[in-house]
Amino acid sequence: MSKTTERYSEIDRKFADRFDQLTSSEKAILGLPYVANDPAMITARLRARRLLKRFNNSPVSSVDPEPLKAGERPKGVGGSADDTPGGAGSGGVEFDAMGPERREILAELLGVERSSLDRVEIEPPFWCDYGTNIHLEGSFAANYNVTILDCAAVRIGSGTVFGPMVQLYSGTHSTAIAEREHGLERALPITIGRNCWLGGCTIVQAGITIGDNCTIGAGSVVTHDIPSNSIAVGSPARVIRTLQDWELARGAGGWDAASKGLGREHQASSSKE
Repeated sequence: MSKTTERYSEIDRKFADRFDQLTSSEKAILGLPYVANDPAMITARLRARRLLKRFNNSPVSSVDPEPLKAGERPKGVGGSADDTPGGAGSGGVEFDAMGPERREILAELLGVERSSLDRVEIEPPFWCDYGTNIHLEGSFAANYNVTILDCAAVRIGSGTVFGPMVQLYSGTHSTAIAEREHGLERALPITIGRNCWLGGCTIVQAGITIGDNCTIGAGSVVTHDIPSNSIAVGSPARVIRTLQDWELARGAGGWDAASKGLGREHQASSSKE
């Protein structure tokens, strides 16, 4: 029996005594088999699609940013999980490329206050099932064509960035044919930690947790949990190494440490050629 099947069995036993009292939406969040064509769930998906159409067709900012002055740095959006120098929450030059209209639509889609998205930038087109099951815990940036199937909760830590066409699938199906014959689906939560970078076309499957400070190489398929401070690549994704101290340094000192660390990496690479 696979780990996922064992997880389903454990969930089914846990909620067996009140299964019939739960709504389809509640069953989806809990990992129980549910009917996706329940009228309430269809209504919720239609709501999301209408908002996504508005979001994806909304205008960009009508003005351009002012040129940088000497000594100024642009203020990042997804590059810092807290108020560190040079990061998303620090002083510097800030420009809202999304524009107020697009940000308002995104807030409505996710069911949150607009102010909670001040450090969020998502390039359209963007796709999701419901929106209200996506929980952004701080600064976040996503490139074009990101898809988040949020049938269950999807949590994304502050400072995380997604390349183009990253796909998060919390919705899934049982391998049991009987479940699929009856139109039943499953969903398991996905958690992405703080300060992660998911390269373009990365796929994250249902029930996966990726720890803090991880880099997932482009085109990877993440089928197992990835521990914090890891670099993982491949299909299925496997950890190829753990971050070094200079890669974990933060703040102004971290900027210097990263520059020096990259210099050492370049020297080491050159010496092998």
